[in-house]
Amino acid sequence: MLADFVRLIVLVVMTLMPPQTKRCELGFTLHEGVRRDGNYACWGKLLPVGCGEPEDHPIPCKRPEITRSRIYCTGGSVPVIVNERTVSCQASH
Repeated sequence: MLADFVRLIVLVVMTLMPPQTKRCELGFTLHEGVRRDGNYACWGKLLPVGCGEPEDHPIPCKRPEITRSRIYCTGGSVPVIVNERTVSCQASH
């Protein structure tokens, strides 16, 4: 009974806490990093190989998509870039 209660409390806390790491979808990369307020954009979907070629019947080139998101850092932590697709929260010094 006590174990079930503890599991319920942990589940509720995990649901209420914002994620401390977020990443762009596969095929997307960070576009111009992450702002201090946690806003960032993912620059998207790779262009098809040979887009714009040949010149007489070019393969269409779609503009890359941009999706915007935000990471919420708490407890004095700040958003940082982990790699080309991932942002995370890190304690500020």
